[in-house]
Amino acid sequence: MSGAKLGLAALILLLLAFTVDAASPPQWIREVVISTGPYMYQWGGTPVLLSWFSPHAVPMNLTFLNVTWWKPHSVWFKGTYYARVCGYGCEYRRVTIYVAQRDLKVVNPLQTKLGPRAVDYIEYHIKRICRQGTAMVAPAEIIVLDSNTQVWISDVYCLYYNQWYWLRLLPYDILLYGYLVRDVEFINNTSGLLALTPVQGIAIDEIPAGWYLHPVTKEVFRIPGANLTLLAELQRAERSMYELQSLLENKTALLASANLTIAQLNETVARLKAVIAQLNSTIAKLETALAEARGEAARLSA
Repeated sequence: MSGAKLGLAALILLLLAFTVDAASPPQWIREVVISTGPYMYQWGGTPVLLSWFSPHAVPMNLTFLNVTWWKPHSVWFKGTYYARVCGYGCEYRRVTIYVAQRDLKVVNPLQTKLGPRAVDYIEYHIKRICRQGTAMVAPAEIIVLDSNTQVWISDVYCLYYNQWYWLRLLPYDILLYGYLVRDVEFINNTSGLLALTPVQGIAIDEIPAGWYLHPVTKEVFRIPGANLTLLAELQRAERSMYELQSLLENKTALLASANLTIAQLNETVARLKAVIAQLNSTIAKLETALAEARGEAARLSA
């Protein structure tokens, strides 16, 4: 994937800009996110939407725990976070968080070609995807077990190379087909919109529902919910803008070259004028000398 590699220092500064609300997140949110990248991924000059994390997600370093197939939330992590804890009074305290990717269920391993080893196979690939440990966690449900322990049923986004991998998309990963239950909505794309996801690459015909970042406006929005036709028109307008900008740069370069040529011609004309002025001065001196010579000749002749 082309585009700037997401630096960890810049990423940490970005992640610390977000806070968590223990209440359930709203069904629709639209926020402007200031970040350092990865931006400006293009396909044939057209900006491509980037798979992103929810604007109400919070940063957390996660350690993978295990995969279970008999529970509605099958993939579990462990991390820590400063959460609001109330006892005799309320305070923010660093507590242990058990995080589960919500609504992600594993197929009964006995129904797969690997049998019981399917769980190990899934765990291997999740560890590979989330090996950087950097994740964004958007809690949908928070269960307080005690003053030091909470369970967050969440949407989990792992930093995978320089993309954000939403773990709800794991069932659609080509390496995990048939091992997890598929339950993500795909939106028919009839507007020519382009999106980049870790499991599809460039999504053209269908776009997975989820959060995306517009690389130009820096807006984070959810599909479905966004007006795809309007976004496609915006991207076509941006492509035209890039083409016009390129044409303007070419014309500017030609104008600069023409101005340089004009300056060189003006310099040549100035030199020629100086030479002509010198010649006129020489001619004037010669005419004066000739007149004096003729006068002298006339005197001699008399």
